[in-house]
Amino acid sequence: MPISLWNGWSQKGRLTASIYLGISVEGVIPTTNHLEAFNGILKRKHIHRWQHSGKRLRIDLLVYLLICQILPGIFEYRELQDEYKSWLQSRFLSAAGGVHLPTTRIQDISNSTKKEFTDNIAQPLAWWDSALLQHHQDEITHILTHKRLDLIRWSDPFTVSATCASRMADIRVGGYKRYPLWLTTYGMAFCTCPAFGQGTGA
Repeated sequence: MPISLWNGWSQKGRLTASIYLGISVEGVIPTTNHLEAFNGILKRKHIHRWQHSGKRLRIDLLVYLLICQILPGIFEYRELQDEYKSWLQSRFLSAAGGVHLPTTRIQDISNSTKKEFTDNIAQPLAWWDSALLQHHQDEITHILTHKRLDLIRWSDPFTVSATCASRMADIRVGGYKRYPLWLTTYGMAFCTCPAFGQGTGA
């Protein structure tokens, strides 16, 4: 693919576009995948149950179903998503001491150029419970300074996945074990490392 197309489809490309357009990143839709996905759901989930022997629906019946059955369900689902987003924001707000972290970061670097902003925006936001931080300070520092975390990405809108290298990475180049881990925005986390399985940490 051309570089411009690849950049446009990437998450960083969406972030850059949202800054230039002055809208939220959710408002930047880089592909027609959402239309294709909706078309598939419309045919396989909604319209399919009204068809008999695979016959096409009459246009008046299709319009009636769209207005009275299908669209109300879609809007209800979107309303639930908005409610969840609001709940999530209020939860993080209280955990961050009343500070909205993404907004604060934007204000902190608002004097920077747009290029500098987009180069730095991909850095993740995270915090630990103070008691947990003190207990695992050495291990956390070791993981971060040795850049053990890799392949960090959003698996879905609510889950961040990554891999973390084992201690063998400190003494051996290549061939050491990496453990997949998942962190969710609703408070759950999981790691495949033995320490996590034994309940002593991750």
